[in-house]
Amino acid sequence: MKEETKGLYAAIMLSVLIIFAVNYFFPANEPAASAQEAKAPEVAVNTSTASTQDTVVVFGGGLAGCECAIHLGMEGKKVELVEMRDQLAPDANVRHRPLLLKEIEKYVTVHTGLRGIDVTKEGVRCVDAEENEVFVPGETVICALGQRSRTDVVEELRDCAPYVSVIGDAQKVSTITNAVYRGYHTALDL
Repeated sequence: MKEETKGLYAAIMLSVLIIFAVNYFFPANEPAASAQEAKAPEVAVNTSTASTQDTVVVFGGGLAGCECAIHLGMEGKKVELVEMRDQLAPDANVRHRPLLLKEIEKYVTVHTGLRGIDVTKEGVRCVDAEENEVFVPGETVICALGQRSRTDVVEELRDCAPYVSVIGDAQKVSTITNAVYRGYHTALDL
């Protein structure tokens, strides 16, 4: 392979990897105006090795939040699942979702249509669509919140190489299956 070709190939591979790597996120319900504003909220994080308390709020009803809630419920925890949308795990596999929801019914108390506004030592303060405040109690809060792609960063990098392909969550927040599929086909196009 000629040196120019190797350099071009490296630039192409690097451009794909850069766009994939710089894709950091905003919380789904709170877009920031700039990268400087895209900081995580200041929340006390338990980094000790102590186990999860007996009452748990799982904040986010996507696939990861649902799986987490089921697992904790199976361990005997009292689990409250808070989801902003009106349904749980809408992006889950069509065959997997009904089984997932059946397990949720067994182990988890579900609160859909609620948006979290504050995490306290006693649980999560939420508001519904009419801005009525609802408190969901829990000694432990686990965040499994959705994300939004940082398309502004992708656009800044779009002209950094002769061939740029945007893949994964940089293109659209989705499942790992979709990201791998798109990455595979991008690699075939190189």
